[in-house]
Amino acid sequence: MTNTAEIHFHQPEQVSVYADSSPHNDDDRTGEILLISLFSLRMLSNLGTNDVSCAIAEWFLALTSQTIVLAPSINSSGFELIPYPGNKGRYSFASSIESQGATSPHFRFKAHGFGFFAKNMDRHAPVGVEAIVKHYAIKRSQDYAFLMGLQTALRACGYAYLNSGIGLVNQLRIGMSAAEQGTKMMNGIDS
Repeated sequence: MTNTAEIHFHQPEQVSVYADSSPHNDDDRTGEILLISLFSLRMLSNLGTNDVSCAIAEWFLALTSQTIVLAPSINSSGFELIPYPGNKGRYSFASSIESQGATSPHFRFKAHGFGFFAKNMDRHAPVGVEAIVKHYAIKRSQDYAFLMGLQTALRACGYAYLNSGIGLVNQLRIGMSAAEQGTKMMNGIDS
């Protein structure tokens, strides 16, 4: 199974998300929670320890299943989440996860348009994280179990960042653990 998400920055305040999964599955909520968790942790890892990454982690801890779609922005600039218009933005983040059976998933992440020194990454990272979270929360806004699972996974990501730090070595393990906690919460509500 493959889940893919691309976050495109079209205008300073306009962001779109293109998401796809294959094979198409009516209940691919677990893969979506895993993709969001790994994407978020990669952003926190790339940013390192600073005010921006702390703001993202604290935003995760403040989310509730009722406010996840309408939660205030991580930063004060805000943005408009628009439908994907069919063309890539000047800046973008692309992530995908491939999982095959019981083996660990393979996560890929790529930032486009930021240059070698990742100029403006700290400005776009919180918007990218918020956009992917809100995209999937809006997509599944009527699915209380998914929203609770997503909230649980994001809180685990926030706690992991604030308590132990996130790095290239441990982000996959922490992301899988966070997604597993979220999936258990979601499945417990569904049953």
